[in-house]
Amino acid sequence: MADFLVLINPFAGVGLAKNIYPVIIDILKKNGYRKDKDYIVQISTPEYGYKEIKALPDSIRKIIVVAGDGTIRQVVDGIVKSKKENDIFLGVVAVGTGNDFARASGSFLFNRGNPKRNLEPLLINLLNADVKNYDVWILNDLYCFVNYFSFGIDAKIVNLYHKLRQIPQYRKLEIIPSVDVFAYFFTSLTAINYRCSPEISVHIKSGNEWNYLNFKKSCPSIILSNLKTYAGGGSIYNKADSSDGIIELTLVSNLISFTSLVLSRYTKFRFNFPPFKIYQWSGSEIILKNLKEKFLQLDGDDFSDKLSSFNEFHIKRKCQIKVLSPIFKDNL
Repeated sequence: MADFLVLINPFAGVGLAKNIYPVIIDILKKNGYRKDKDYIVQISTPEYGYKEIKALPDSIRKIIVVAGDGTIRQVVDGIVKSKKENDIFLGVVAVGTGNDFARASGSFLFNRGNPKRNLEPLLINLLNADVKNYDVWILNDLYCFVNYFSFGIDAKIVNLYHKLRQIPQYRKLEIIPSVDVFAYFFTSLTAINYRCSPEISVHIKSGNEWNYLNFKKSCPSIILSNLKTYAGGGSIYNKADSSDGIIELTLVSNLISFTSLVLSRYTKFRFNFPPFKIYQWSGSEIILKNLKEKFLQLDGDDFSDKLSSFNEFHIKRKCQIKVLSPIFKDNL
């Protein structure tokens, strides 16, 4: 019986994984793995999740996701809701736009988001990697996530970018890397003046106590994160531990601090003093009240249509999943 599943999203990132199917088959065959006997291959869809994970044979113990953060979130949601979090190990080949989960698990070091770079050592390493536990958070008992939930400028950028990718003419051009960079630059300029709700009530549970905060002024973005990085490698919380049952809340005070946060993916340094100041809190549960937001994102996917009708959000840890964490060697 097949032991693992290779799940490919051909449209992840800028379509870099579109032609990777036969390459993976050849690599696995070269290393003694037989298709349909040792492993199976599936192509993901926007609806992939609970039903597909639940329908997998009981012999499947590993899922190697060749995709970005959005598809990873769908798979995690399916694993948790089908109650297989103790039975299935998750591995990642980073092909997305941000790849923050791959950065956390270690696989991003192999390919830097290019699916064909070091693909063979990454696949073989994943199939033999040690397992680490990662927290899974759930939003309003509906949607699981592992990276971050946010609203504000970043969520509007994701919303606009998602709409842009639905245009057929753009999909034909996005295989050119510079086109994708320009698209993000264009959507960022379009969203630059957006601000969050001016009044938000925040309840944060720390230990057995609840603390209360009231945000009185509008701000560019509010982010609840489970990782050290954000938006493709930005340094959001260096002390974050993805398995400690604690989630961090970040309030970005102004456009300058938001820009500093995003650009820290390149500079590896983030200013944290006026006028770059950001404010952070952490807790085991967080409740946000009085929200009136049009744009919301979950693990880099646009959730505006699904969440904009809510004015209260309750975030808590659902469980932990087992993640394959490969070890990168500099001589690759």
